[in-house]
Amino acid sequence: MIYPRGSIIKIKEFPLPQGPKDKYFIVIDCIDDKLYSLLAMTTTNKSGFYFDLSAINLKYGSLAYLNESNFMFCFPADFIIGINGFSFWEDTFLLSNTCFRDYECDRLEKLNPNLLDTLKTNVLNDLVYCLYKSDLTKYKYKSILENVLVELNPAKM
Repeated sequence: MIYPRGSIIKIKEFPLPQGPKDKYFIVIDCIDDKLYSLLAMTTTNKSGFYFDLSAINLKYGSLAYLNESNFMFCFPADFIIGINGFSFWEDTFLLSNTCFRDYECDRLEKLNPNLLDTLKTNVLNDLVYCLYKSDLTKYKYKSILENVLVELNPAKM
């Protein structure tokens, strides 16, 4: 299955270096005959491994941390982000320097993803803009994010 831009998917027991864990992803883009997907992986940061929660003002959208104005994007708990009412039950973050994963759609399908919902267009736009503006986002992703922004905002570009 090809997951369109904005899809919210869950992969049970996603392989991670510290062991398999259920993970949530957002499809940022599918490119070239749907053979390539750029996904953003979420984290709840329960362990405090990525950042100190007490050092941020928790709200929807782009959050600053360590002098980086777009360090991460936040979906607060129970904030509806999906067109069918999906929300995360815990504060959930996408870190601009570590969230990206590249997959061929066939390889992704082997992980048995479950489509949960699709991001509202304005939420997807806010997320992509945050990741695009971040100085921590790797250069190779900037052009992909820019193209997504152009497609989401044709009248503004």
